[in-house]
Amino acid sequence: METSAAKQRILQADGRRYSLKLEPAFWSALAEAARERGVKLGRLVADLAAQGPRGANLASQLRLFCLAEASRRHQEAEEAARRAGLSLGSTDVDTLVEICPAPCLIMARDRRILRVNTGFGGWYGSAYANLPGKALDHFFKLRMDMGYEALVAAFGAGQINASRAHLLYVAPGRVVSSPARLMPVARSRPDDFLILIMLGDGGAPRASTGVTPR
Repeated sequence: METSAAKQRILQADGRRYSLKLEPAFWSALAEAARERGVKLGRLVADLAAQGPRGANLASQLRLFCLAEASRRHQEAEEAARRAGLSLGSTDVDTLVEICPAPCLIMARDRRILRVNTGFGGWYGSAYANLPGKALDHFFKLRMDMGYEALVAAFGAGQINASRAHLLYVAPGRVVSSPARLMPVARSRPDDFLILIMLGDGGAPRASTGVTPR
């Protein structure tokens, strides 16, 4: 998908104005979702704003919605292929990474990195191409409110479908950090899924100088 600088737009619905700044890929995903539902973009944004918790960051909420929509379409295509008797392999993971409108990576439940997209390379650098097949913990620190095994169990039990986190790595003289979301994807049964880490939560990734991750 297209990736470039965020663009400001003003939308209206029910007499209320929404001033939002999102990357073009997110605007395209929202426009497609609005077309599918037969509503104007402003109406869709207003409905999503009403569904979110009071005081929530609307831009972050819309980004997460776009990712959920991309995952839904992928799962629908996967189910249609299964019904048609087709075998789906690693290409599905490649497609899911490419349609993700934010920097992201997909890892196995054992924390082995499977795929990364070019947006992730813009955050991490050109060495991102060497990450697939490597252990996440060798390059990054993943900070979460709950333990990783507890998170995987919650995903498997269907108790949650997304979790906040921070992803960090050490660069010369500084620690680079970004808010992130974790989601279970490419699920074939409740206890068999991959994990997508999407960077960004309503703000740009940031760097902290002279800080060592715990």
